[in-house]
Amino acid sequence: MNMHGDIYDRLQPLLPFVETPGQYIGCEVNSIVKDPASVDVSFALSYPDTYSVGMSHVGLKILYEVINRHPRALAERVFTPWPDMARLLRKHAIPLHTLETFRPVADFDVLAFSLQYELTATNILFMLDLAGIPIRAARRTEEHPLVIGGGPLVCNPEPFAPFFDFFLVGEAEKALVEIIDLLSDAARSRSPRRDALLRLAREIPGVYVPAFYEPVYEQGVQTGLDLLENVPPVIERRWSPDLDSLPFPSAQVVPNVDVVHDRLAVEVMRGCTHGCRFCQASSIYRPVRSRSAASVVRLIRDGLAATGHSDASLLSLSTGEYPHLAEVMRELAPEAAENGIRISLPSLRITPELIDIPSIMSAVRSGGLTLAPECATDRLRRRINKDISNDQLYEAMEAAYRAGWRTVKLYFIIGLPGETDEDLAGIAEMTAHAAELRKRVSRGAGKVNLSISTFIPKPQTPFQWAPMQAPEVIDEKKRLVSSGIDSLGSRRNLNVRFHDADMGVVEALIARGGRCVADVIEAAWLKGETFSAWTEYFRFDRWHAAISETGVNLADAAHAEWSLDRFLPWSHIDAGVSREFLAAEWKKAAAGEPTPDCRTSSCNGCGAGCRSGSQSDGGGGDGS
Repeated sequence: MNMHGDIYDRLQPLLPFVETPGQYIGCEVNSIVKDPASVDVSFALSYPDTYSVGMSHVGLKILYEVINRHPRALAERVFTPWPDMARLLRKHAIPLHTLETFRPVADFDVLAFSLQYELTATNILFMLDLAGIPIRAARRTEEHPLVIGGGPLVCNPEPFAPFFDFFLVGEAEKALVEIIDLLSDAARSRSPRRDALLRLAREIPGVYVPAFYEPVYEQGVQTGLDLLENVPPVIERRWSPDLDSLPFPSAQVVPNVDVVHDRLAVEVMRGCTHGCRFCQASSIYRPVRSRSAASVVRLIRDGLAATGHSDASLLSLSTGEYPHLAEVMRELAPEAAENGIRISLPSLRITPELIDIPSIMSAVRSGGLTLAPECATDRLRRRINKDISNDQLYEAMEAAYRAGWRTVKLYFIIGLPGETDEDLAGIAEMTAHAAELRKRVSRGAGKVNLSISTFIPKPQTPFQWAPMQAPEVIDEKKRLVSSGIDSLGSRRNLNVRFHDADMGVVEALIARGGRCVADVIEAAWLKGETFSAWTEYFRFDRWHAAISETGVNLADAAHAEWSLDRFLPWSHIDAGVSREFLAAEWKKAAAGEPTPDCRTSSCNGCGAGCRSGSQSDGGGGDGS
């Protein structure tokens, strides 16, 4: 291994004094080390959270594979060190460094962040500072890395814009190759930083360079966006119609310590067309694309052999609807049973197909069953466009219990537009029914886990114009749900977890905020706020003080209902589904009118391009 010896030697004596030192030592099975002298472009890949969270993220694994496959590029990993390690790094003047070679992050050509969750915002600044890289892009010079971001938060990149040199909108697999090629050519020709950024903005679809765009404000509300260079006025997302054609890692890096999802992860399907109106993923990952059964079986077999894992997770937004699930399970069942392999299906949509899943999975060890009813009444389901019934949920749970599954997890959302007390009472009733099913079918074995989140309006969704309800209102809704569960006597073998409403306020502010919210993020970080996504570290008083000091209008950004003709901070980002379609869906939500799934009905004209292949990386899809 070509280690940066100075940092490695100085770090080793510190490891006995930090929590979980194994997360800092590198040398994991399947990690990739390339000689920096053999490439033109080096990437430090980061998920701005702990090792245990970042190593569980399949997107980072894909990027690691894509970049390291390229002959002119290398990728190494870096995660946010826990506060105990960060204090020691500062005390001993050790810069933030990668796991593969302990090379300082500041020495890389590119520092790439995966932007998945709003509350990791201050961790980005924390990491930049630990690396010795200026927080603001405008202060960086030729010797600093280009700082780039990608992921769902780029649906509205403006709260992060001052900290980043550029963003990539959409799917990265093919766009990253183009970015590497351009940066490689720029490195060989010694192009200035600004020239490389201008070429990226002009030549590579999906690239957004915020320095070339300036927000226009009137009375504190953004009303437009000026172009400072000859660059695209609208940045169109990247997507690929054929999932099998995209690289996916089988020899995934094996963590040294326990992580959140310590198993082989294989993406079997991408996208969703059910169109739940609160759901960002169902908009930005359209159209639905599936891997072939042969490809999934090969990735699982190769991955288990390369990693030594005994668990595999089939990833998608709705794995129960993966069209080849039964075929994959039949193929894997004999060896899974022989070798004790467990196959997990993450969050399952409640559909008629769900009834068959327990029997499909009965031949292998299976994890808990996770279902997402979101709400418990038909009226509210029509508003959010959730085409399910309580009977479907109960039938699926009963089938799971009869097949031997013992743990069922239910996801709900409170604070949805149009919600009433009757809807909240329905959550308690559904929970009681689920507990009774468990007791009757499983004879008291197993448990029901309830996770109740707060509605947060997200960009590029029909509910992007909706307000988040105030924390005191959410707290009262929590009380009503809890008291309803208690009154029905369904607490035994039931775990209930509520999302923190104050955390939701900050999430909503960053989700819908403009570029001025960057000042709030920086002010909160300067007050010591990091790891806001972790309840034990989140301090709303710091965020509240930062909001007050910067003068950002929290009530407007988080808690106001916006008019349909308002200029949105993300109006220049085309994430696939058109604004016209989203506005029509917002109106239909108020009327309680559902929209059918376009895979089983006619095209809804959402603008995602799946019929014509527009805005893609070549070729068209059929939406299925």
